[in-house]
Amino acid sequence: MPTTRQAHHPSGRVVSARMTEDTIARLDMLAARTGRSRGRYLRDAIEEMLPIYEKAYWGHAMKKKEADFVTAEFREIILRTIEESENK
Repeated sequence: MPTTRQAHHPSGRVVSARMTEDTIARLDMLAARTGRSRGRYLRDAIEEMLPIYEKAYWGHAMKKKEADFVTAEFREIILRTIEESENK
């Protein structure tokens, strides 16, 4: 859930997340071995996974929307058919 707006900074806005001690330790070890920052690996991981999550979420949301539409259309057709048969 988005939070209040931060002032613009050339390198981007700060986002926080809770992580287990094990994950933080692994991240710190990787950063120390490679000389890169913790933030670099977090950004890389998020940028890599975000499109996958977006595709999964939007795909699921669109399938549900399509199924809801088909169900509504089917219901409308059935109701019209019943009304037509009652009017005969």
